[in-house]
Amino acid sequence: MKIKRLVSIIISLAMILCLFSSCGKNDSSLISGVDQQEEYKYEFRDLAAPKYIEPASAFAGGDGSAGDPYQISSASELAFMQSVFANDEVDENYVDANYVLTADIELNSTENFDSWKSNTPEFSWKPIESVSFKGVFDGNGYTVSGLYINLNREASDSEHYGLFGNIGGTIKNVNIADSYFAVSGYTNQVGSVAGYANLIENCTSAAVIDCFDSTCGGLVGTAKSVVSCIFNGEINQIKEKSPNYIGGIAGVADNAKNCINNGIINFGANDVDAVGGVVGKTGEGVIDSCVNNGTVNGDISENTALAIAGGIVGKVFVMVLGGEEKWSKGVTVKNCTNNGEVSSHYYAGGIIGEVNNDRNPNCIVVENCINKASVKAKEYTGGVVGALTCHGKVSGNDNILIKNCTNSASLNKGTVGGVIGYFASNEGQTTIRGCTNTADLSSDSQHCAGIVAYWLMGSTPSVIVKVTDCINSGNITSPLNAGGIFSYADAPVLLDEDRSCMIDIENCSNSGNITTKSNNSYIGGISGNWGMRGISADFVSCKNSGDLIIDNPGKPQGFTDEEGNKVMTISRIAGGIIGRAGDGLLLTTDSDNVKDKNVNTKKAVITLTSCSNVGALSVNDAKEYTDKNGEKVYRNYFGGIIGNTTGEKDASIFVKDCTYSNFERGLGNTDVKDIGTKN
Repeated sequence: MKIKRLVSIIISLAMILCLFSSCGKNDSSLISGVDQQEEYKYEFRDLAAPKYIEPASAFAGGDGSAGDPYQISSASELAFMQSVFANDEVDENYVDANYVLTADIELNSTENFDSWKSNTPEFSWKPIESVSFKGVFDGNGYTVSGLYINLNREASDSEHYGLFGNIGGTIKNVNIADSYFAVSGYTNQVGSVAGYANLIENCTSAAVIDCFDSTCGGLVGTAKSVVSCIFNGEINQIKEKSPNYIGGIAGVADNAKNCINNGIINFGANDVDAVGGVVGKTGEGVIDSCVNNGTVNGDISENTALAIAGGIVGKVFVMVLGGEEKWSKGVTVKNCTNNGEVSSHYYAGGIIGEVNNDRNPNCIVVENCINKASVKAKEYTGGVVGALTCHGKVSGNDNILIKNCTNSASLNKGTVGGVIGYFASNEGQTTIRGCTNTADLSSDSQHCAGIVAYWLMGSTPSVIVKVTDCINSGNITSPLNAGGIFSYADAPVLLDEDRSCMIDIENCSNSGNITTKSNNSYIGGISGNWGMRGISADFVSCKNSGDLIIDNPGKPQGFTDEEGNKVMTISRIAGGIIGRAGDGLLLTTDSDNVKDKNVNTKKAVITLTSCSNVGALSVNDAKEYTDKNGEKVYRNYFGGIIGNTTGEKDASIFVKDCTYSNFERGLGNTDVKDIGTKN
């Protein structure tokens, strides 16, 4: 038994080290999915020399004031604006001025636009660039078409490309149509409206962007704020193993509001850090009332890729910059909806691919968000968030708040959570409240759950996690472990007694059927496995009405030696509320070590109060197999409240006012006392 437990602990420790260190993704890495010792090579293509439009000698009219802005009515006048800001010393009259389009402008004939990737149109475009610009460019609802930027950026060139380059002030009410952007060479920021901008408002784009070593956005590469913008075009990641971010609206942005992506984003497994239907990456600010209708299409065939994708935001990374007064206050993503398919290799989420932070206690609020479309990742898939791994401080305020979010799409790839695929509880306070999964979920990995699939507890000084009013009504199917709310909750390293950790699970319910197809598994109406050893956990008023179904092929193979002697005991475990309480093991190899001395102990670590289970248990083969000596190789533990417990002190249990039906006895096995009251 000691050998079995040692093997299991080694497996668990290996997993936590992998997930918290080099096996996971670290934002400080320079190249995503690339060996850092390799020499990174930028791509320089063989391109024809560009030809530019001859600029006019003046604007069509106006004096640049708010009441009489400079008027632009032709391609040459737009080129004149570019030439004004291309001077080393820009006239102050232009820097603070207002500009307005008075007509649609065609920079190239767009008759053969579909062939521009291989056939160069007549004119290339130099972006209008001025960091010191403080004025307003108003497109007045007109359209600029025929923009063509296809070049290799040299080290001395500007790194910002679009209609505008690196621009201050405000750009608003301009539409971009039939335009093509492809900037290779050194690292770039590319967007059809601007490479970098302070504020872009009420703009649309139907451009095609081929993204090389660039942070690319349908409207803007990087922005402080983007408001009421729409992208209807296409972004294609071209350069392999390129360290960048891509978003349908912005590659990187602090704030985005009322933005819609209808475009398509294509990228390879090793090609990017993160991709978002609206924003590729954000580290502070608010993403509010945004919608993704487009496809975020990532290759999930690679085995070692680290690409991340989200329907709204690819990655939230809250950094520490300068003194504490300069720290980001965190990110809020609210009132957002994903209607587009999302796929990526490492993490994928219907709203956010990944959330983490770096020594900054502030992190994330996600509220009133809905995922309605397919999400797929080879590793971790979440209907709302693919992976959540923030550190914080217990101070009375939530470092992480996931509130009133819903997944209504069927998910079936990777480790699948209806709300969160992978959740690492580190130092700080987390609340998950009022979240719902209404769709059927299935996993082709190890774990599947209606709310959180895989929950790992780090060995930190103080952690408070509250999960309240969460509901799963979808059917859950997993090859291994599954639960209506949680599949697998694990604390691989037993915390010191002086560390303050508390978990409250209150008023959560499951009505979906929970199915496993494994010979060695645990399933539960609320939690399949509860391995948070030594951590105070209260389950209050939790309810299960879904059936627990064990649908496996019967007799296990490979758990006796060649002579028929038992090598290890494996188990099928099912509980109406908790499948298994004890060590959080990947394999239930010590499930035959059952004690009753810490069951129904009033000073227990795990308490269940006023919980109920009316779901039925269905097993296609309930036989317990033995070796040639009659020693059990394969055991069943089925219980109306808890299926199995080690009964150890750090997993001691107290059950009060809990009821069940459709199970023969409360705990399942006959080795320990009954739990709960049978109706």
